[in-house]
Amino acid sequence: MKYHDLSAFQKEITSSLPLLCLILTKEIDEQKHLVKAALKSCTLPLKTFDALTFSSKAFHQEVETLPFFDERKLLSIHGIDQLYSDDFKVIQPYVEKPNSCVSLFLTASSLSLQSRFVKLIEKKGVLFHSSNEKPWELEKRLADWLVSEALEAGVRLAQSTAAVLVKTGSNRASLKNELDKLICYVGKRQEITLNDVQKVITQIPQETLWQLGDAIFWCKKTHALKIGRMLVEEGMVLFPLIANLRSQMQTGIHILTALSEGGEGEVVMAYLNT
Repeated sequence: MKYHDLSAFQKEITSSLPLLCLILTKEIDEQKHLVKAALKSCTLPLKTFDALTFSSKAFHQEVETLPFFDERKLLSIHGIDQLYSDDFKVIQPYVEKPNSCVSLFLTASSLSLQSRFVKLIEKKGVLFHSSNEKPWELEKRLADWLVSEALEAGVRLAQSTAAVLVKTGSNRASLKNELDKLICYVGKRQEITLNDVQKVITQIPQETLWQLGDAIFWCKKTHALKIGRMLVEEGMVLFPLIANLRSQMQTGIHILTALSEGGEGEVVMAYLNT
């Protein structure tokens, strides 16, 4: 079953844990959050792997053994599109014949929706793909999340203020960093105001960042240094600048890799839209 609407997806997971679930969205932090949000009401312990910690031996041990105290095991693997090909091949046959005592949650930045692997999960489990999510829908969802995160930290954040804060970040990780800075800034005060956001947060000019990324990619050293110096002089903080450049380069590398492996226009659009 395929879902584009997050509320419907979470409702499906809450009503009945699937044997297989695949979440396709660009940012790794977004992937982790969606798994966490989907399993919010689940009390089963969750075993998690990623591209760095995954091993075929540990995976087989988890999916081939029965749970001792619970009716089902809960397992997640983040970034399966970043796994070595041999490791990915270990997961493929399991998807064809999943263990009825295991719920396996997988996440990826991009996999072809027409691939046999994705089609199998859509048929036997649940697929969530965010490519059809409108920009304003994503912004509202991120604003809701910021309000919730602030409340957990004991600070009030109005929805309208959260919406402004969303405009300053390019992904969930950077937004969390900005929220943490604001929480530290307000100190004992129990509310983050719009004035606080305007004082503390430096908005990143996205068009200029893309120009800087292009200049670095095409080895235009003088032009890149000129744009970088301008950004720093305008108050641009170094770490968000590096994070945005990293995201640009990572997207470009993913697209080039996919094209070199025979991917077509649909693959490129999957990277740009997720």
